[in-house]
Amino acid sequence: MFGSGGQVWLAILWLLPWIACGQSSAGNAAAAPQLPADPVRFLEFAAKVNGLASDEAGPWHVRATFQIFDKEGKAGESGTYEAYWKSPNKYKMNYSSPSYTRIIWANESGSYATSNPKWPGDLEWMIRRSLFDLTPEPSTFKGWNLSWREASIGVRVNCVDALPVHFQLRPREIPVNCFDFGTPILRYGSEARQRYQGVFNNIVNLGGAYVAKDVQLMHIGKTYFRLHLDVLEPLPEVGDEVFRPDQKAVPVPRRVVIDSDLREIQAAYTVGISRWNIEPRTPVSNTGQIADRIMPSLNGQEVILQVLVNKKGTVVEARPIQGEMRAQFKAIAAAMQWKFMPYVVQGEPTEFYTELEFW
Repeated sequence: MFGSGGQVWLAILWLLPWIACGQSSAGNAAAAPQLPADPVRFLEFAAKVNGLASDEAGPWHVRATFQIFDKEGKAGESGTYEAYWKSPNKYKMNYSSPSYTRIIWANESGSYATSNPKWPGDLEWMIRRSLFDLTPEPSTFKGWNLSWREASIGVRVNCVDALPVHFQLRPREIPVNCFDFGTPILRYGSEARQRYQGVFNNIVNLGGAYVAKDVQLMHIGKTYFRLHLDVLEPLPEVGDEVFRPDQKAVPVPRRVVIDSDLREIQAAYTVGISRWNIEPRTPVSNTGQIADRIMPSLNGQEVILQVLVNKKGTVVEARPIQGEMRAQFKAIAAAMQWKFMPYVVQGEPTEFYTELEFW
């Protein structure tokens, strides 16, 4: 429908076997409305219907099991995630593993959490990448050309490739998002240079939103996280007591975790020089686009930071989670000068956490 004549780049050859092993099961996908042919308009539509952040999902309840893997791809600890979601301001999320346990509540009186209330754990980031905000907003591709490509290895998919205008990437390095053919259902996503990838299988339809019951996240081709949804259902009848914190919880600022690997961090690679200024844009609800940033020179060393961004879009805290110490200092100094567009939740600017990767 949107393909470019079946051209298949090397960038897609190695990823499709993972996609092919899990067919989509979203029952009414074939009956989807007429989809935009323009890739920009298509991504705008797909971003609204993929994942639990979709407005189409409505109130929901999920229970999942997950497996974490080490840097060599060996299976490590496992755990569970359960959430009751009524609205962006009313929910309960429970993360549980041998090394990290945290419960978060939000209701009319504020936000509360048990254990480590200051920084979310890595587990929260991995859950976010698996279930929420999966398809990039076109606004994250300022300075990129978007184009369609059809591929068919095991399953037939349409892929949106993002080609940078201001610098060059090899075909294997371009950001790619692939969808079941003729539908907006996301099956694969990667960020620039394809260091991080996500594969989404066993897709189900929840009130008009497409949610993967099986997710595999990879870093440089090695699996680092797998998630399976054991329960995915509209929110059952529950009393408000579900959203009331227990006595061990403490008040915390209302903050959200924004995925970086498969969505927001794409904007960071619109630069090929040390500094790049983006023209001011009107703040858009539920984005967090980067408006101004400095890219440090790390001579190929990889550094990953977790940062806290305030309501004005200013980075106010940063902590390293990977990288050599000297490179970490350079990355932190650069990140503390980054400026984001405000992240808006129900009309209110909201603090958020995200990750930044430098090399």
